[in-house]
Formats: sequence, C-alpha cells, structure tokens
Amino acid sequence: DVYKRQLAMSIIANGIAAIELDRALIAPYSFQKKADDIEKNMNYDVLGEAGVDTSWLNAALGEFYDAGDELWSEIRATRYSENADEVNQLLMQAEKKLQSELQMVGGYIESMYPQEHYEDDTWYMREGIYSLEEGNIDRALMWLSWVYGMYTGRWVSHDNYEYMQLDRWNLDNFNQFWGRGRTAQIIDIWYEYDSLLQKKAAGDWDFSDEIASLQEKYNIVVENLQKAVDEMAQTLVDATEMLYDARALLES
Repeated sequence: DVYKRQLAMSIIANGIAAIELDRALIAPYSFQKKADDIEKNMNYDVLGEAGVDTSWLNAALGEFYDAGDELWSEIRATRYSENADEVNQLLMQAEKKLQSELQMVGGYIESMYPQEHYEDDTWYMREGIYSLEEGNIDRALMWLSWVYGMYTGRWVSHDNYEYMQLDRWNLDNFNQFWGRGRTAQIIDIWYEYDSLLQKKAAGDWDFSDEIASLQEKYNIVVENLQKAVDEMAQTLVDATEMLYDARALLES
C-alpha cells in the first residue's frame, strides 16, 4: 500500500508539472540554480593548491547567476509576449549548450563537470609526490592508487592496463553515446607506480626518478585543469549572452 501511494503521488506530481509546463507562456528555466550547482562542485582549495586561475570563471559564473535571476523574475511577471516562441528557443539553446559543454565523462565512466576529473588527479598526484619527498612510500602508494585508472590498473600488467584504461578511453575509440568526445584524459602513471612497488620490496628509498616523472605528468594534469576551467568560463559567457537576448525580447 505504501508503494502504491508513493507511485500515485509521483504520477500526480509529474502530471501537475507537465500541465503547468504546457500552460506556461515562457518555459520556466531556473538558470541560477545551475550556477549554484556549478559553484557547489568547484573545489576551490584544490584549484588554489594547483595554481589554477579561476578569476575568469568566477566572474562568468557571477554574471551568469545574475542574468538567470533577472530573467527568472521577468519570466514570472510576463503574461503575454509576441516574442514568446523566440524567447523559448533561446532558452532551450542556452540549456542545451550548458548540458552539452558542461558535462564530461570522468575516469570511472561517471558524469561530472569538466574540471572535476582533473581536480581529483591534481590532488592525488600532488599528495603522492609530497609523500615520496618525505620518504613515506606507503602513503605515496595510497594516494597514487586513487589517480584515475590506477585503482584497478595497479592489479594488472601494463598491457591489460593500456587495454582497459588508455586505449578504450581514447577520444576516437570511446563509444558511450552522449559521452563521445567528452572523455577526460587518463594520465598513465603505471610504470611509476610499479617502480615504487619494486623499490619498496628491495628496500630502495631513492625515489628521485619517480618524483621527476610524476611531476612532469602532474604538470600535464594542471594544464588540463586550467583548460577545463577556461572552457567552462567561455560556455557560461556564451550562455549568459543568450539569457540577455531573451530578456531583451521579453522587455520589448
């Protein structure tokens, strides 16, 4: 009975929402909630530690929120507009741009914002490098095992790791429908990780070669992170222009 009541309430709620949406002159997009969600999923501590410049993104995010908030007020106040169809088309285009360009497939085939995969990897790799510099091999291996691809990759040969993670994750090969062309770059630290395991077994505490190699690859991840942040900012700028155009049409 409980499940039947829950199902009934769900059907009623969805039905009411569908009717209200059908009756709405202007589709009730709430872009400020999207801005809130983006900000909630930005780890500014990790970004700061990586030295990533977020000033453009912060400014774009603030303007996008304000434009969405002002547009929402205009939508709620509008009872008639000769430009309703054009406004709805603009809002749909803005939503499509946000949904398309602000989604990436992360390292375990999960949807996330474009910067999140690289945020994680900069954190894990940086802590792994710090641990090696301090001579703490166990702590380093723990952190490095969390780098995308290594959680399972550390248990197999490099050939299998390459097949499971690198080759199938290649942008040209990835075939997860909507995810095609949106895969984050998997950084290959298999050999560094394996070398550390062998040195631990042999009691060799000279990690200078592994640190140098990991640092080079860490720099690549930071570059990818900065690029992702900048591209997000550009997407928000483009979407904001659409919101301004929509508001202008409503006010005309």
